[in-house]
Amino acid sequence: MSDAYSLMLIVHGLNRWLALAAGTWLLVILMWGVRGGVPFGPLERGSLAVFIGSLHAQAILGAALWALAGPAGQVLFEGEAVTRWLHMGGGLLAAVLATLALALGLRTSSDKDRFRSAVLWSGLAFVFVFTRPPVVLALLAVCILVRWLLDRTSGQVISREPEPK
Repeated sequence: MSDAYSLMLIVHGLNRWLALAAGTWLLVILMWGVRGGVPFGPLERGSLAVFIGSLHAQAILGAALWALAGPAGQVLFEGEAVTRWLHMGGGLLAAVLATLALALGLRTSSDKDRFRSAVLWSGLAFVFVFTRPPVVLALLAVCILVRWLLDRTSGQVISREPEPK
């Protein structure tokens, strides 16, 4: 059982690098789209899917590690109960935020709004995975404020209903 745990721990660590690379690539592409008038096409959707998939795989691998830790005689984050729960909760929240990038982006009518929504939610997921939770909570508050200001200054509210033509 210890070999399975060790293997899962290695894969979990390697997958974190995949998530980092996919998230960096995605944010570069999305920022390019926000600045220019390019359509939200297959490259952007595929990059978003890879990032979401890597975060979901990371959450599943983490859950498997948690399940294998007891039988393998391992203690997760020994002596640091708060860190353990923040790590697990942060991973799950990052997967949810990345999924929101896709779900909310599909509900918007313009490509510019899709890019903006994807940048916001996937950026939050990226930051949540690769920083410490107190920093992330402060950044989350700033991002919500920025989103509110962008919606307010552009005069457009992102809604579920498409705009009438």
